[in-house]
Amino acid sequence: MIKGMMNGHLPRLAAALALMMLLSGCAAGVTHTLYDEYGRSKPYTSAALPVVWDGGPEDKKEADAVTGLFRKMSLEKMSLMNYRMLPLDETDRRLAGAANADKLSKEELAALKTDSALRVRIVKWNSSKIAAYSALTVKALFSLYSKDGELLWEAAYATKESDLKLDAEPMELAILKAYEPRVQRFVDMVLSTLPVAEEPSGSETFFQWLP
Repeated sequence: MIKGMMNGHLPRLAAALALMMLLSGCAAGVTHTLYDEYGRSKPYTSAALPVVWDGGPEDKKEADAVTGLFRKMSLEKMSLMNYRMLPLDETDRRLAGAANADKLSKEELAALKTDSALRVRIVKWNSSKIAAYSALTVKALFSLYSKDGELLWEAAYATKESDLKLDAEPMELAILKAYEPRVQRFVDMVLSTLPVAEEPSGSETFFQWLP
């Protein structure tokens, strides 16, 4: 009798589990390393560098929207973690003379006038859509560097989520609406492994880097 009841519930149980997986997605843990140099430098001010994308999507609007989300949300999350963040437009202005924003020299990092700089590299971004079903796979590497170019912290994370739908709106707006909550969860998960910044003594001198 018990066996028969279990067999009768199995299809419904399998369907429920499948639905839960579809709605919540699958996420592996964040792999991260905090280097000794972080404790020695104790970064308090920081800048979010332009996002690097390894072989980004062919659709430039999608690429611009997604990289914009990653960068903006990283800055906002680090601000909530007590880091004094350089505004994005000021960061770009100070990097204007850099030959390659992906490979900054010590002099270019020093020009930011911050204790550290965050680099986000999107390693994989796969979005697929069949009728009403769509899926998104994301893998990214986050790295925090000191003003001298020393690696302070790094983290890698990958997720796959399904049942993501793009509304019938202008593409850029549809992308933002569809991807924003996914990117927010991704960024929050990764940066939760970064220590909260500690305000240094005599911190009034640390605001000289502001524009």
